[in-house]
Amino acid sequence: KIIIDYSVQNESEIFIYNVVGDIVLQRQLNNSKNEIDISTLSKGIYVIKIVSALGTAQQKLIKD
Repeated sequence: KIIIDYSVQNESEIFIYNVVGDIVLQRQLNNSKNEIDISTLSKGIYVIKIVSALGTAQQKLIKD
């Protein structure tokens, strides 16, 4: 599991992409700690993207 601590008042979504750019997980974020279960994802490298009205943030995720 990963935890996203997110305290922005705007509607926001999180997307997790695999290395070929396919969306493997998509969720709405709320205004607190968001626990996201990634147990169904295979080992590998992913990109986490958070999109809101304020902008976009990206982070690499390596699952062992």
